[in-house]
Amino acid sequence: MTRVINRFARFFCSMILINAGYISCSLMEKRVSEKDVSFTQIAEARSFLQRLETHLQVITEIVQKNRVLAIQSAHGIYADEDRNQLDLQFQELLKEICRIRESANFKKRTLLNTEHSSWPRNMSLQIDPYSSSILFPLPELKLEKFGILSCSSKDFQSTMDVKTAISANRSIGVMDYSLSILSFERTRIAVLWERLDYSEHLQELLNESFSNVDSSYLLQETQKNSN
Repeated sequence: MTRVINRFARFFCSMILINAGYISCSLMEKRVSEKDVSFTQIAEARSFLQRLETHLQVITEIVQKNRVLAIQSAHGIYADEDRNQLDLQFQELLKEICRIRESANFKKRTLLNTEHSSWPRNMSLQIDPYSSSILFPLPELKLEKFGILSCSSKDFQSTMDVKTAISANRSIGVMDYSLSILSFERTRIAVLWERLDYSEHLQELLNESFSNVDSSYLLQETQKNSN
């Protein structure tokens, strides 16, 4: 796409400036390329952060739902059969956290599954097109932090349950810790969102400024040729 735009820019310049157009056309091509590369890199970083935030948001909602179930079990008066039904829902939601951890990926790299061999630990993000990329440490959402021992589909195990008021209260404590971890990780993402927004706004202002300079230069060269 950039190649097509560059060809169009050169053709447009050549139609205006026959002899003196080489410098200005090269300048225009350079500006177009810089703009395309800059916004592509920033857009990729934004896409990564959006996907990561979506996964963390869903996990947060699951933990909050489980916390509600635990509170119901801890403070409600239930028969054993009813508590078992609450625990069944509780365990299924924990399994959903496992599924999200295992399926979350970006460009074929796993994002949340710290046990997977392809987990990169850090992601390189180009936040500012005029400076080096930064290394963003991925969230280390280890299973034990969510009260899970094993995510195996054949042998799922967790350290939490809501079968009794005592175990439900203990599970609430674990989930409060989980929510604090998720909140911290989502705050880190929010900070990068702010940096991305600022970088994009600055890039738009710079491109507008470059465009004005290029237009002024083209006008001057056109006037010189006409004389």
